[in-house]
Amino acid sequence: RSQISVEERASFLYLSDGKPLLRQLWATATLVGS
Repeated sequence: RSQISVEERASFLYLSDGKPLLRQLWATATLVGS
């Protein structure tokens, strides 16, 4: 699934707050999936 809802994105960013590695992986996944 390539589409991610705003709620999922917001909740991921909230959960990964303070975890730079996860945030970097998320940013990479977002770029690759877009």
